[in-house]
Amino acid sequence: MAKLNVAKLTDGRIEYNGGIYEKAEYPIKRGDIVQANESYSDDIEYGGFYEVVAVDNYDDFRIIDDEGDKRERDINDDEFVPYRKVAEQSQQPLTITLTQPVHLIITNIASIEFKTE
Repeated sequence: MAKLNVAKLTDGRIEYNGGIYEKAEYPIKRGDIVQANESYSDDIEYGGFYEVVAVDNYDDFRIIDDEGDKRERDINDDEFVPYRKVAEQSQQPLTITLTQPVHLIITNIASIEFKTE
């Protein structure tokens, strides 16, 4: 899998294939997305994002470069910045109890249910 087409959301967050990834701590793990922060090869673009397809018993991670070749690097290699998928948040309802009258402005919400007790 060559360089990935990711959307950069913020400095520490990206979106790839419908998932949100955040900048993570080392060591790099299988399933992480790594960003090359140095250009040590013509086949790996500086600033490009690549999926970690494997981690072996010798603590090397593997990506597929832009030419389709396997590249292995140490899991703590600081030439690659790891991004890890953020866990899905459950859609729990939000309950707010108001103790006095307030003016509410609500945006980006699917539904609102009012109950009087």
